[in-house]
This record gives sequence, C-alpha cells and structure tokens, in this order.
Amino acid sequence: MLQSIRRFMKRTKVRLLGKLALIGLTFTWFALCSRIGVAQDLPECPPAFASCLPGSDEIGRYATMYYAPETGDFFIYPTNGATIGTLEMLSESGLFQGTPAEGLIQPPFDYFSPGKFFLLRTEGVGTRALGAVLPLGLTVAELTADLSIDGDVLSKARMGHVPIRAVRLLPEPTSATLAALGFVGSLLIMGRREPQYRRQMAALQAR
Repeated sequence: MLQSIRRFMKRTKVRLLGKLALIGLTFTWFALCSRIGVAQDLPECPPAFASCLPGSDEIGRYATMYYAPETGDFFIYPTNGATIGTLEMLSESGLFQGTPAEGLIQPPFDYFSPGKFFLLRTEGVGTRALGAVLPLGLTVAELTADLSIDGDVLSKARMGHVPIRAVRLLPEPTSATLAALGFVGSLLIMGRREPQYRRQMAALQAR
C-alpha cells in the first residue's frame, strides 16, 4: 500500500511541476511584453504604442510623426485638434523604399517614390498609419536630418515644424491572447483535477 501511495505521489508531483512550469512560462511572456520599450517619462505617447523611445520628446503644433524602427512603420498624429489637408515629405537620400498602407495612395494627386511622399485630402487626414515605408533601425536624428516634412491644415495654416518620435509597437494581439488563454486553461485544469486527486488519495488510504 505504501509503495502504491509513493508511486501515485510521484506521478502527481510530475504533473504538478509541469503545470507550474506552464504558469511560469506564461508569466514570463507577459513580463517580457510589458518590458518591451519601457516608457522613459516622455510626454504624450499615444496609447496605440507600447512606448515612446528616447531621442525626441517634442510634440508638433499641428502634427507629430511616429516611426517604429523595428518594422519601418510611419504614422501621422495631428495635435491640438488639427486636421491635415496636405502632407508632403521629401527624403534627401530616398528613404521611402517600403510599401504604403493599402488604399492610402489615391491618384492622380497622391504620390509615392523613394524621394517624395505626398498626400492630398480635401476631407482631411486624421491619425493615420502610413505603412511600412521606411527602412528598419533608423534613429530619430537620422530621420530628422534626412526628411523635410511640410503641409497644410484645413484651417489654411501651414503645419510648420513637424517633429519625429520613435516608438515600439504593441505585441501582436493574437500572441497575447493565446498566452492568456493558456494561463486560464491551466488554472481550470488544476481546479478540475483537485477533487479527483483527493478521491484517489482517500481510496488508497482506505486499502
């Protein structure tokens, strides 16, 4: 009888350690996600991003550009309630080598080439993902030195200086969701098997 109890306890211990390992991996995943690009006390980083990176803490009067160095994505964020009518970006070294967001470029007025990115919207441009149009791994200083950004707001004012900030994107929702489901599932399994464990122990002790 004692030998049977020991074998049962050994098997139960192995299963429990496996579950604890799964829970530990899940918590590690969430910890890594939360530490990606820890905010550096920079102002007004939009909630759509994981964090804003050091390099620029400037917010434009009418618009601010956000660049994700890990993917090359470029975003425009109007500020102070502005609605952008035209956006013109010139690259001295031809940095616009990627792919604009689907449906963004609308001929005959819009234009995209390595040296020029131009948008015209009579209804205005709000917060917008422009697509993965830039190379990966650039710095804010490199972009600021290369790009000339100008345009108009619908109130007919010029946008003036448009700063660029670097950001880290949020983790893929599917990955985070799968991790959360795995964690919850492991807890449910443990909860269901606990009564079974008690019944098996009671049966062994009764022999």
